[in-house]
Amino acid sequence: MAQPQFENQGFEGWDGIGTNNREPVDWNSIKTGGGNASTPNAFVVDRSTTVRPGTGGIYSAMLETKNVFVIITNVTINGVMTNGRLEAPTLSAADGYIRSKVDDEAFYTAMTNRPDSLVAWVNYQPSGNDNGSFDCIMHDIQGTGLTSSNMGSLPESGNSQGNNTAQVIGQAGHMFTANTGGWVRTSVPFAYVDQRAPQYILFTATSSAQSGAVNGSKMYIDDLGLIYNITPSLSDVVAPVTATEGFPLTVNFSTPGTPLGSTSFLAELSDASGSFANPVVIGALYSEVTSGAIDALIPANTPPGMGYKIRVTYPSQFYASLETEIEVTQDVVGLTEANANAIHVYNSNGIVMVNLSGVQLVRPTYEVVNVAGQRVATGSFVADQINTLNFESQSGIYFLRVMDENNIISKKILVD
Repeated sequence: MAQPQFENQGFEGWDGIGTNNREPVDWNSIKTGGGNASTPNAFVVDRSTTVRPGTGGIYSAMLETKNVFVIITNVTINGVMTNGRLEAPTLSAADGYIRSKVDDEAFYTAMTNRPDSLVAWVNYQPSGNDNGSFDCIMHDIQGTGLTSSNMGSLPESGNSQGNNTAQVIGQAGHMFTANTGGWVRTSVPFAYVDQRAPQYILFTATSSAQSGAVNGSKMYIDDLGLIYNITPSLSDVVAPVTATEGFPLTVNFSTPGTPLGSTSFLAELSDASGSFANPVVIGALYSEVTSGAIDALIPANTPPGMGYKIRVTYPSQFYASLETEIEVTQDVVGLTEANANAIHVYNSNGIVMVNLSGVQLVRPTYEVVNVAGQRVATGSFVADQINTLNFESQSGIYFLRVMDENNIISKKILVD
């Protein structure tokens, strides 16, 4: 697993079973809200055995909008669930808000990592034209006119809590405008406003819009997950191999999700079409770090191709492995190896020269690729001569591929 995750993210644990105050463990509803929050004998958040296919749990949380008699009048109350605290300063829904109450551990969740996306399984059954939603905000406690114990609904630019948009660091959310027709997996990327590290994460799900809620709307929600990408980068984007020799390279990786403990990050190679249906493990690093370098080896006799990809994996459903491209070239024993050794690349007064004298090539062409795998130049060479390689470049490492009907030969170019 990657840390941190939401506590009780599958809603398997419940407090107050058999009482009028049951809620998911580490989650809160209007039952534990402040101010005028009250539903004496009605549950707008309750435990349900309606669960998504394939889950390992037996319960979900059901949020239901209900018409409830409160104090002296009937009020339509949203089914709202949060890891923060609901506040109802008046009986008007427009005045309600949700906050991370950071002076009480029951009403906040600490967050120091920056997840890439949020996943939630939802089964939404609205009444009428109602809209349900979930929203997740990462924030700190620095902002105009607010203190650590008075965190308003985020983000808000006015109304009851003033301006606290400066505290928002990242946000992910989704609105459901129609019946989902059963369980749907909803994945939403976080949008970050800057590079600050968050301090808290505030999640809210509701079965209705804040104003205009319709009695009877239901949202089942289950199996929340914070997803962390593993991003690879390669020391080389072209891997020349032979029938007997592989190609060593370094697979660097980074992720914003801190592992719980040491285990292996695996570097994997796809097939020539980019499929990871049967990946080849080309390196491993046993570690609990969020970044590192894996010593890898493209196997000898790997078929040549430009569609290969490399990824770094970790045994957790909360990591997403991004992919990067690599080209594999294969030199056959004999002519190609001799040609590769005979080609010389050198700088002459800042101009890259390619000497093909004595090299057995027929109508050779070339392409130049940068370390990001982008082609920066293509063209033709004259066989058995010294050729000038014309391409505009910045300082760095490039890869030259010389090709004809029978050969693909790769050379590394260093441009000062």
